[in-house]
Amino acid sequence: MNYISEINHFYDWLETNPVSDSAIALWHALMHINNKCGWKPEFSVSISTIQNKTGLSKSSILRARTALAEAGRITFASREGQKSAMYSLIACHIGAQRFVLEQSTRNGRCKNH
Repeated sequence: MNYISEINHFYDWLETNPVSDSAIALWHALMHINNKCGWKPEFSVSISTIQNKTGLSKSSILRARTALAEAGRITFASREGQKSAMYSLIACHIGAQRFVLEQSTRNGRCKNH
């Protein structure tokens, strides 16, 4: 996975698939968090962490993540109680395949970054 290449592909994708500024900010925050996680196929992150990284309100984050999911850029699953949602990023340059490093046969999660 090449971080810069994926950002470039995302902006190419945006030329024909416009999304809100909030969705763009959320995508960048999720990219940064997943990069810190070592490109896990699935990772959790709290709304408060996303708020700190994006400056968005909770309601803006919820709208932005729905928009990104509908556009095919992420998947997410809310969880019960106070648990953080689980996210998966969908790489722009490989369509519907998820971010996976060559050595990511290990199955782990990066929590609350």
